[in-house]
Amino acid sequence: MTKRTLAAVTSLLRQTTIRYRLIGAFVVLSVLPLLVSGYVSFVESSQAIQHQTQIFATEMVKQVAKNVQLRMAQIDANVETLILSDRVQTALAQYVGEDAADQAQAHAAMPSILLNAYGSFDYINQMYFLTSNNQIMDSQVFTKLGRSVQTFAGKMSPLKGQAYWGTIDLSSGQKGIAMARQIFFKTNNRVAGGLYLGLKPSHFSEIFEDVNLVEGSVIYLMDALDGSIIVESKARLARMNDEAPHLELKQAVLQTVKLGQSTGSITYSSSIGVVAVYSQIPGTHWFVVNTIPYDSLIAKAISVRNTIALMGTLGLIVAILLSFVIGHSILDPLKQLMLLIQQTGTGSSPVQVAHQGNDELTVLSQKFSDMSVKIIHDNELLEARVLERTLALEKANQTLAELSATDALTGIANRCQFDAVLADEWHRAARLSQALALAMIDIDWFKKYNDHYGHPAGDECLRRVATLLKLCVMRPGDLVARYGGEEFVFIATATDGPNALRIAQNFCEALQSLALPHAMSNFACVTASVGVAAMAAMIADEDHSPEALVRAADHALYQAKALGRNQAVLFTRPDA
Repeated sequence: MTKRTLAAVTSLLRQTTIRYRLIGAFVVLSVLPLLVSGYVSFVESSQAIQHQTQIFATEMVKQVAKNVQLRMAQIDANVETLILSDRVQTALAQYVGEDAADQAQAHAAMPSILLNAYGSFDYINQMYFLTSNNQIMDSQVFTKLGRSVQTFAGKMSPLKGQAYWGTIDLSSGQKGIAMARQIFFKTNNRVAGGLYLGLKPSHFSEIFEDVNLVEGSVIYLMDALDGSIIVESKARLARMNDEAPHLELKQAVLQTVKLGQSTGSITYSSSIGVVAVYSQIPGTHWFVVNTIPYDSLIAKAISVRNTIALMGTLGLIVAILLSFVIGHSILDPLKQLMLLIQQTGTGSSPVQVAHQGNDELTVLSQKFSDMSVKIIHDNELLEARVLERTLALEKANQTLAELSATDALTGIANRCQFDAVLADEWHRAARLSQALALAMIDIDWFKKYNDHYGHPAGDECLRRVATLLKLCVMRPGDLVARYGGEEFVFIATATDGPNALRIAQNFCEALQSLALPHAMSNFACVTASVGVAAMAAMIADEDHSPEALVRAADHALYQAKALGRNQAVLFTRPDA
């Protein structure tokens, strides 16, 4: 928020009394967190509930699919017991034999065998023995039904004795459940014929009863080949009697089959969002499907949201009432205190204020009574603090002066400080007839170093060189300074030329030992050339000055560079 915006908002608030500002603050602080937390909790809880419900629904349809499979396995076991029985094997052997009497006897016995085996099962409404070419042995069967059974039974041959389960169109126009299985002779394992059973869907629908995940959810058995509903619970018949499975659901199930998966879920659009989970019954194209309206999924989340909204409304009412009460408790004492301040005016005598209550406003009133007495004392303290601040300012100015004499990059003395110290030390050495030496240092091929490694690396190199130079020139009276760019200097007090030269040589050796990489140097590392000059080596009295000492050191520096660099050279007079 910019200062202008903040000033505008503050000005607008100042147009309103404190009472209404308090009311607004209480309302915002009480309602806004509830609104935010309510929204966040509604979204998160909706997602969590949907995720958990889908997981539970998936497990549920898997279990229902297992139950359907178990019931199919029971029927298949009964069929296997029947077709392997001696009575069926004998009858089929007679039927395919050449003796006409045996064939007639077998033809008459087969319906009796089926009635004895399945007559007591009310869920079986069709039962036929089939010939080896899948025709119904019972000649009284309607031709249309015979063709339907033959077409259905033709799909069982690749299964080689395993049961084939599927759906068949009934004469009523509805779908029926059927099972067909080839029969083999036990003696030679040749195909003897087949068995066809038509079952009522109600035999399986009881598995789907009382399977209700949430309000509005339905569960049914769907054929993935055409999307038709094979078995459905009474709950689905009551709620969705005219509703066919959604096209998106059918496509999702078919895609699951193509991917070789057996379980999946989809959320598809309709008048209300529907979440569907499905699981395949092994060995069939049947899927147990459980559809759940999205509104039912998030019913709990909606309930939580409504509860939060109710709490927010109650909180808003309580906040408004509380703000009025607190506003009165704050503003009434403030008004009284303002009247007392106005009555006090500019008088210097203490003003007594009546004290009521134990809150902060009471303390403020008590302090106001002592205010006039403390003003004199505060003035005295103010004068003392002014003096204290003056001394602190002088110390700060001194610190600032020290900072102004320091090179910002390397932390050692700068050129200005060097010039001042050199002039002082020169005059002091001349007055006391003491020795004084100066060394001028230049980093070899530093421009190439900067061009190759970049300026940040060059700055770091300068800092490393400055640190090393301070270590080599350690006496308290000496000075190490940055002369400019890659040039450094040091002043050695009470030191003659040879001793100063040894200091410079030690520095050159230490810098080379530091082994700072310098790919553009003849030495493959950072080195320096040093020119050393002593005060006793000045040429003539007229040139006897600090500037002459600097020129002599600079002359020696160029000699060091001419001699191959990475060395220190002591200036000598031409006539020496």
